[in-house]
Amino acid sequence: MEDSVYSGIEAEVTPTAEETSDSKSEITPTEEAVSEDAVPEAAIPEDAVDTEDYGAAEEPTTPSVDYDALMREDLETLRATFPELKDLPDVSALSGAMRYAALRDMGLSAVEAYMASSAPRTRRDNRSHLSSPVTRGAGAPKGAMSHSELCAARELFSEMTDAEIHSLYKRVNG
Repeated sequence: MEDSVYSGIEAEVTPTAEETSDSKSEITPTEEAVSEDAVPEAAIPEDAVDTEDYGAAEEPTTPSVDYDALMREDLETLRATFPELKDLPDVSALSGAMRYAALRDMGLSAVEAYMASSAPRTRRDNRSHLSSPVTRGAGAPKGAMSHSELCAARELFSEMTDAEIHSLYKRVNG
């Protein structure tokens, strides 16, 4: 009995060869149906991409920068700040010119970029390696700089000698 029920359902569901050919012709689009005129205007959204302009590259809009003027300004600033650069013909002649340019692009000032891209400067007072005659346990005399203040001042005023730093300290602190 199950076989007869099954075969009856199968006969109802399975299409005949004639029905199959008719249904294929209904589904297969003809060339007339594919034309642009066959698509109603309401089916095309208003913000649809125009296929004629598709793939056309837009020109990037970048702000206009006069790099020659910027380099001249940097050169003037560096010459005024660092006397050793007074004979520098151009910023591109710096020893770390590529690093300097990258730092300038990151937003550093001309002086900051030069300080970061150039070789470390040696102090004029090259006696910093000598030991102090004052013992470590002894404090600084009253009115004199402490050791930690002197170290901090050496970092801030790397171009000054210890004697110049002490005289500056005395002028400022009375």
